[in-house]
Amino acid sequence: MNNILIISALNITEYAFKEIYDGKTSVDLAVSASNSFSDVSKKVVIVPEKMDSFPSLKGFELCNLKGDNSESLIRTLSKLSEGFDNIFYYNIDCPLIDPELFEKMYSNHKKYFCEYTFADGYPLGISVEIIKTSI
Repeated sequence: MNNILIISALNITEYAFKEIYDGKTSVDLAVSASNSFSDVSKKVVIVPEKMDSFPSLKGFELCNLKGDNSESLIRTLSKLSEGFDNIFYYNIDCPLIDPELFEKMYSNHKKYFCEYTFADGYPLGISVEIIKTSI
């Protein structure tokens, strides 16, 4: 499959760049989790339009969100995901993303032809949201 990983840095704070474990920040851990995701063809970080700078992340493109509302985000997600089968989406300040849980979810997403898959019953930040681009 041809999928895009989009990590949101729209509500990021300075705490995301502070060391939390073994010399790593929340951003470091969230980004490193994405390296084990299967079927990812493109990686993007969405940042607010007003953000002047953002550290370069190896393998990721940077996208400035034009506007600051849900409509702007949906339009941006739609444009970025053109030509892809699914969007893998989560926030960049989530250091506890579980790649094994993601793989189970992604397997079920494909097996059951899901349009939207999320980690029901798990706390926010443990896994990604998987969105079929056709919806």
